[in-house]
Amino acid sequence: MVQVLPALGFSSKGLQRSAGPEGPQTTVVHIKSPLLLNKHAKGAPQAISHRPRPSQSQNQKERIIQTCKLFDQPTEIILLISKFLNNPSRAAFSLSCKTAYTLAGPAPGEKFRLKTMERTALLQLMERDPTVGDHLYYCDRCIILHPFEERWTKPPVLMLLDRDLCSTWNLHPMGSSLRVEYCHARLVMNRHFYGAPNGLPVESLASKATNSRSSAELIQSRTARIIDDQLYIRSEHRVVPKTATVDPDTFYRCLYIFSLNICHHQETDHVHTISPEVLRFAAKTRPSMLNPLASSTRQSSSQGSCKRCPTDYETTVKLEKGVHKSGQQTLTATVVSYQLLGRCRSTPDPSAYSLFNVGKSRAMENFYWRDFKDCPAGSVQEGWKLVDDIQHE
Repeated sequence: MVQVLPALGFSSKGLQRSAGPEGPQTTVVHIKSPLLLNKHAKGAPQAISHRPRPSQSQNQKERIIQTCKLFDQPTEIILLISKFLNNPSRAAFSLSCKTAYTLAGPAPGEKFRLKTMERTALLQLMERDPTVGDHLYYCDRCIILHPFEERWTKPPVLMLLDRDLCSTWNLHPMGSSLRVEYCHARLVMNRHFYGAPNGLPVESLASKATNSRSSAELIQSRTARIIDDQLYIRSEHRVVPKTATVDPDTFYRCLYIFSLNICHHQETDHVHTISPEVLRFAAKTRPSMLNPLASSTRQSSSQGSCKRCPTDYETTVKLEKGVHKSGQQTLTATVVSYQLLGRCRSTPDPSAYSLFNVGKSRAMENFYWRDFKDCPAGSVQEGWKLVDDIQHE
């Protein structure tokens, strides 16, 4: 009877022993628990030890992986292959089954010793495994595998308190209804690159919210799509007065109620009201809005781009009819932002850092600026709308 080899603190679940006509029985081990890193020994070689785990319940659904044909080859061939593998690849290969561990694993009584970079590479290899990527994802800030659930939209508050490093990487400030964490974006790209059941579908990023105040409502929505292996986010903020009004002063006061966060670099004022960029635009258009009913266009628009991160945005103030049951026309303001999150493979990437950094370290924040050669102003918005044009054809 073949015994399961517990390695790296992982439990065995869903084992299959298959006996081919030419090879012995092989026990396949499914990795189902996170591999943790000692944060206090960063950069130093770290030992990986065996920690037996209790057996899984028999009524749990077993996962089956067919035995690899590689082990039908002579032992000399397998040893020759493992000789050319780097440490992370050799560790991952040795975890596939007991036979691989015997041939490619450490000598009896010894342990795998991996430096931080090697351990990072091993965790990323493990993340690609469907039996790991369906419930774990790699965090390159904490340098561990974090758990997530299939219906996960954002981590629980208690989990965020424990994860003080990665919890600060958000697309929008704390409290925003359209807040997106970097880990959520990575999970979506894991599904795109590695397929199901890894990660989460892109539809999980869609969100809608309504914030009601005394004189106006803020209607927010978020959609996402992947274009050329890069993640795009479109966020819409719409301010609608509760009482139909065409008076610019009344409408202007409604804008002060809410906080419309375009990105981290469109700073809000000391009372955290609407972005100054939107206020400047609204103030500039006030002369043309003094008599909006006599206006020929009844709409004013402005486009802009952030200088620090790949974010384009469009602000529109216009008269709308049919918003209220009375049927009267009213002024509304809409801010639409388009953000390019990229491949979400590594947070040190300048575009990812500039998008998700909350600015705790001003020295680091000032280091990253948008590269307008690679990402010209308006290119993110054009990339999103180009797909819309193709779909409508």
